[in-house]
Amino acid sequence: MRILYINYVSSDLLDSGSSVRPTKILEAFRNTGNEMIVLTGEQTLSDRRRHVKEIRKYIDTHRPDICYIESPTRAIFRRCDRQLIKHLREMGVPTGFFLRDFHELFRKEFPRRRSSLFNYLKDVYWDYLLPKTLNTIRYCDIVYLPSDECKNLFDYKDMRALPPAGENHISKNKEFNHTCIYVGGWTHHYDSKFLLEAFDLLCREAPSYHLILVCRKNEWDAFESPYKKAPWLEVHHTSGKELAPLYERASVGLIIPQPDYEYSRYAVSVKTFEYMGYGLPIVAIHSSAMGKIIRDGKIGLTAEYRKEAYAAAIKEITDC
Repeated sequence: MRILYINYVSSDLLDSGSSVRPTKILEAFRNTGNEMIVLTGEQTLSDRRRHVKEIRKYIDTHRPDICYIESPTRAIFRRCDRQLIKHLREMGVPTGFFLRDFHELFRKEFPRRRSSLFNYLKDVYWDYLLPKTLNTIRYCDIVYLPSDECKNLFDYKDMRALPPAGENHISKNKEFNHTCIYVGGWTHHYDSKFLLEAFDLLCREAPSYHLILVCRKNEWDAFESPYKKAPWLEVHHTSGKELAPLYERASVGLIIPQPDYEYSRYAVSVKTFEYMGYGLPIVAIHSSAMGKIIRDGKIGLTAEYRKEAYAAAIKEITDC
């Protein structure tokens, strides 16, 4: 089988789910042994145009059996990419498109920070590109979404849930302990303050607990909290393969979506599956999409949005 794979991220920057997933999917496709035609990476406009032109010329004589596309974080920026998707439809190539980003549907929860005229004009341009992107996706045969709940946000003909996946890194010699780990965003729809307050409450009752926190340095530096120097807290700013030894030390993975954010009802964190890959049971705040996966898969516990309830859930899962 000949597969055309398209994404819009660089494999050199694996510091978020939006970059990890496309790179891992490309690796998985390559491991199937099928012939791959690849259009990937963030490039300059001239380079991207040249690469798309080369791809179009190649597939006209080497027709792909299928095409799979991992969406950019926001809109499809370049016209040549949108034209390529339309061309695939004209060729009759079955095409699946994973629609990752729907932040723009929740403007109140993700307000724009227009600190300059440049940023203002940039936002205006994104507003222009978004409907073009959503219309271009209609040329695809299947639109994949992070969760079943996302189907309520769109009206494409064939919509299917395609949450993130993971890799098996479970160690046979792993020892169970009271060390928890949180990896991910530390702002916006993640309740950072709640997590530290709940963990402090837990450690007051059981001092043996320890939290490994992994987030971006700029987010941590801007965060103010009396718990930043807590004895039970260990902070790292790392990503990719450097996370492996931290996961090996932990026994529980933590997820903290803001339940008051409507966005949290639909989103599914790639860290859910990364935790699973290292054999970590998960403790999360109730949320529609992620909570359902955790409960249905019996891979952890979900707790009410109270620090006492969240601390109790961590204790319960480690006492099993």
